Amino acid sequence: MVRMSAKLCVVLECLLLASLGGCGGGNQAASHPDASAVTGGSVGSAGTGGGGTGGQLSTSTSATPAACIPGASVACTCVTGQTGAQVCTSAGTFAACVCASPGAADAGSDVRGDTAEPSPEPGAEPAAEPGIEPGRDGGVELPLDSPTTGTATDAGTGTGPEQGTEAPDAEAGVDTGSQDAGSDAPQYSLAVSKVGTGGGTVTSSPAGINCGGTCVAGFPAGAVVTLTATPDVTSAFTGWAGDCISPQATCYVVATDAKSITAMFVRRLYASVSAGDSHTCGLKMDGTIVCWGDNTYSQATAPTGTFTQVSAGYRHTCGLRTDGTIVCWGDNTYSQATAPTGTFTQVSAGFYHSCGLKTDDTIVCWGNNQYGDATPPAGTFSSVSAGSIFTCGVTTDGSIVCWGLNNFGQGSPPPGTFVSVSAGGLVACGLKTDATISCWGDEANGIPIYNITPPAGTFVSVDAGGDYACGVETGGTIACWGDDSYGDAIPPAGTFSSVSAGSDNTCGVKMDGTIACWGSNSSGQGLPP
Repeated sequence: MVRMSAKLCVVLECLLLASLGGCGGGNQAASHPDASAVTGGSVGSAGTGGGGTGGQLSTSTSATPAACIPGASVACTCVTGQTGAQVCTSAGTFAACVCASPGAADAGSDVRGDTAEPSPEPGAEPAAEPGIEPGRDGGVELPLDSPTTGTATDAGTGTGPEQGTEAPDAEAGVDTGSQDAGSDAPQYSLAVSKVGTGGGTVTSSPAGINCGGTCVAGFPAGAVVTLTATPDVTSAFTGWAGDCISPQATCYVVATDAKSITAMFVRRLYASVSAGDSHTCGLKMDGTIVCWGDNTYSQATAPTGTFTQVSAGYRHTCGLRTDGTIVCWGDNTYSQATAPTGTFTQVSAGFYHSCGLKTDDTIVCWGNNQYGDATPPAGTFSSVSAGSIFTCGVTTDGSIVCWGLNNFGQGSPPPGTFVSVSAGGLVACGLKTDATISCWGDEANGIPIYNITPPAGTFVSVDAGGDYACGVETGGTIACWGDDSYGDAIPPAGTFSSVSAGSDNTCGVKMDGTIACWGSNSSGQGLPP
């Protein structure tokens, strides 16, 4: 293509304004606020452009001023009915006067029309004006220091060299107008591969990669591509490798050359974990349960089958099967391991009793009821938690109700609306609807035994242990507070999906699906398989 310089753009702009009566004499380039940013169109055949029909551009042999400032333009004399302008070349002299008939250009569109030779004197060869070379077929070639843009056509028959010689590229920063921006920008390949035992998808923004199916795409040079990894429900994303190294799910890549990036997914081993007194149980992603630690009462010997939940108590354990029924195992001295019939949505194993939330949102408890901890109130609930010798539940209106022993204030919840509750040894905590935590209990005659005040911030879950509690913060880290006699309130670094506080040990499920435990390990309860 033939590119148009900013100088010629100024001339054509002046022609347009003159045809409308708005470009009288004067220095048009000097008066334009940013002459280098004026864009031009193409010079085409008469009657085919967007600037009206029948308009023409021509040159005039009017007198040329002497020295000038390069880039400046002045009006010049044309035949009756035409207006014209001359532009100063880099040599410091004005080029030939270029004339236009009204209608040769239309504001906001490409300038089009035929170019015509200057009319020579009878019998004389046409003389070239300074800086202008006669072109073939009666056209006018522009000076080499004035690159042009647009398409020069020969009498409307097509594009080619017949209308002039292609000039160098346009000056930097000038929008040439006749070529789509970025159409010539190189494309660089970005290839994504997936490795590991897990699965997931990788998508890009701008669109192009959906891997899945489309794992290779081209992006324009300089484009910033955002890659996002999304693991499937049984997997976890562990990081990027190759031309992007990051543990985060989002990666940013600049298209400067061909790049290859690897997304790593692992199969999550555990979906949840529950820490009891001296044993711990985990629910695996395949729905089976595995337990470890003290097994004196067979509390760590899980039955076969598939489950949706597991809850480790003092010396017994209960699980919610996929069909909604409950099964318990371990110590059954007070019938705490003899679950009732029916279908449930939740189960919780306490000290010597257990409770379940039925599908009709009512609560049923079984086992020791010495302090009324197995006698739930009437009404409907959204969750239940069995503690040492007391129980708490969240009613369907969001308030918390507790029953059983209240000798340390553990049975006196604060007002407010909650989404979950956890009853521990001498303390209970609830997650409020604003994602903050409130804890109560662990007081002797109104004097706190341990500081159970939760930290500020927002959380996604909370679990109360013996005399302490832990919560998963919204960023995935774990915070613990209260008694730390066994290191059970000092969580490791990393991000977790859930946490469970036992009597004196704590365990959490990490984002990669593995389990980490801390605190007491007297019976091996802190060593997950």
